[in-house]
Amino acid sequence: MLVYLEPVDTLFFRDGAPFDAGTDSFAESTLPSPLAVYGAIGSYILRETGWDLERFRSGGIHPVLGQYNRELRNAGVRI
Repeated sequence: MLVYLEPVDTLFFRDGAPFDAGTDSFAESTLPSPLAVYGAIGSYILRETGWDLERFRSGGIHPVLGQYNRELRNAGVRI
């Protein structure tokens, strides 16, 4: 399965620095973590193939994503 991502708007990724009034902080723009990208693509694949997240997390082996692993070990998707 090939998933092509085409943004429809500007995407912003930043660190967790607060933007409260009166604070002097600087936030850097960073690339999203691989876990965030995998989660977005994985959610899309689950939805498109009719699986729900609980079925996947409870031990189901998805034909594309493989078996759920929190550390992405032996993941079926390569980014």
